[in-house]
Amino acid sequence: MILQNKQRMEFSTLLKFKKNSTNSSVVKLKSLLLFRTQEHAVMEVMKTVVVIVLVVMVMLPKDAVTASHLSPTMTSNPTSNITRPTAGRRRHTRALKPMTAKEIRQAVSLHNKMRRNEGSSDMQMLEWDENLAKIAAGWADRCIYWHGQPNGESDPESELYKQYESNGGIRQSLYAKVAEKISLSHAIEVSWGENERRHYNYKTGKCTRGKQCSHYVAMIYSNLRHVGCAYKRCAELKKEKDKPDVWKNAINLVCNYHPDAAIDEFPRPFLKGPPCTQCENGASWCTDKLCNRACTAASDDCVCAAQCHNCAKLDLKTCRCSCVAGWRGADCSRRCEDTHKTCNKGWHKYSCKKSLLVNRSCHAMCGYCTVDKSAAEGLCPIVYANPADANTTNVSSEQTLRNNQHAVLVLVIMIALAVSICKCLAP
Repeated sequence: MILQNKQRMEFSTLLKFKKNSTNSSVVKLKSLLLFRTQEHAVMEVMKTVVVIVLVVMVMLPKDAVTASHLSPTMTSNPTSNITRPTAGRRRHTRALKPMTAKEIRQAVSLHNKMRRNEGSSDMQMLEWDENLAKIAAGWADRCIYWHGQPNGESDPESELYKQYESNGGIRQSLYAKVAEKISLSHAIEVSWGENERRHYNYKTGKCTRGKQCSHYVAMIYSNLRHVGCAYKRCAELKKEKDKPDVWKNAINLVCNYHPDAAIDEFPRPFLKGPPCTQCENGASWCTDKLCNRACTAASDDCVCAAQCHNCAKLDLKTCRCSCVAGWRGADCSRRCEDTHKTCNKGWHKYSCKKSLLVNRSCHAMCGYCTVDKSAAEGLCPIVYANPADANTTNVSSEQTLRNNQHAVLVLVIMIALAVSICKCLAP
């Protein structure tokens, strides 16, 4: 009897063990199946993501896929803290040779190439100025790598410099490289252009913190009209004012620009828009996307690019828009108003021609336009000097709309994918 009871207990324990083992196996099997199902779902989602990304890349416009983020206020003002003659003596270690006619043409061409590629509506064409080149030569001859001008009593260029200083001032760019020969292309296009341009942010008008972009900004101010450069190969080119460090056998390139119209209240060096539609002198004569002040009539090199807004009248002979009351600017797209709080409250009309800041800020006070606060925008269609520009403007607007639509599409797709992944991974 006792033996039977013992056998029954052992048999009951065995059944419980088998039952527990079976339950455990089932749980493990369910977990494995659930994991496989989730893994399969994730793989399917990932495949879908890849396909959608490829489709979106094909659908996006080329410029939207390859657009780069520009990123030069300047880290330093190129013409601030101008060094006086005592900062460095001329080092006659190498003969200072004037630039050849070929080098002059190349320097002007490279500068204008950089300027026309900015998408500016008021960028002026640069011309060579021999006096600016002489002043640049006086500074390059010192073999020192910091900003300044030869304006001391003993400097033969000082009188020239004073003439420019009292008539708009001078901006400056510097370039130094240990080399046997000068490469203007590397200096202007690569060093000042590509390398510094990426650190400039047009929206803020500032450089990326800790980066250099002042030379780039110096040469793309829209109001500049003249450039003059000079270089010297120095046996020793001093790097900094208060340090003994030098470059051995280095090229010292100096380029001066006139006029220097950099003002803190106007951080952006140029206006964006259709080429030559907001030229500073009011006439929209254009030569290869640059405002040309030398043009007086239409020709192969002088094309009228005027676009007149807000019921303005176009004079094709002069290539100028006559703004109605309430509007100003070469294209009559900006309101006639003073943009500085000191206009008529400390600043007066007699300062309009003496101060660039007053001239640029007090349009109504200076009498450059007629005030009409009730003037409504867009009452008339834009008048184009070149009808083909109307199609270009429409295409540009449509392209912007398409870019925005694609951006919204991508955002919706990414949200949908995120929701799908969350559902697949949910227990």
